[in-house]
Amino acid sequence: MRVIAILFLTSVLVFSSQPPGISQTRFFTKEADKAWPAFLTKFRSAVRARDRIALRSMLAPDFLFSLGHHKSDHLDDVFKFWEADNGSGWKSFNRILNQGTAPMAPWWNNGRKPSRPSRVAPAAANLRVNIDRQQIDWYAIFEYREDGRWYCDVFQQCCD
Repeated sequence: MRVIAILFLTSVLVFSSQPPGISQTRFFTKEADKAWPAFLTKFRSAVRARDRIALRSMLAPDFLFSLGHHKSDHLDDVFKFWEADNGSGWKSFNRILNQGTAPMAPWWNNGRKPSRPSRVAPAAANLRVNIDRQQIDWYAIFEYREDGRWYCDVFQQCCD
């Protein structure tokens, strides 16, 4: 009986192991999928409340917030940009988050699957035809990074 148990455990270990790259990628994706709902809930609440303090930790260090404008040492310019025109950036962010998100399609990355788990809002922005036909006013891209956290990587006006 003991020999059978040892053989069984050995076979499980041998046959269940995968090459390190594959299992790490799957683990990374599973972790990202697990973390996404909580992140999105917190992020949506922060945008709705215009909570700059909470958003500072959820925006990527290399955050792109409009064509030609990148984050510098602080996010004050980002928040000023969203506040302009009676808060149109905040309102647009809220609107696209309410339209849902989708895993990023390969066309966003020149036909290749994104190297990190990524999502796009609104979900309709994930269809190239909607971008090409200028059906999307604003879009956001979220990315799960090596530190095990989701970040908003991009929020900008689309397709001018």
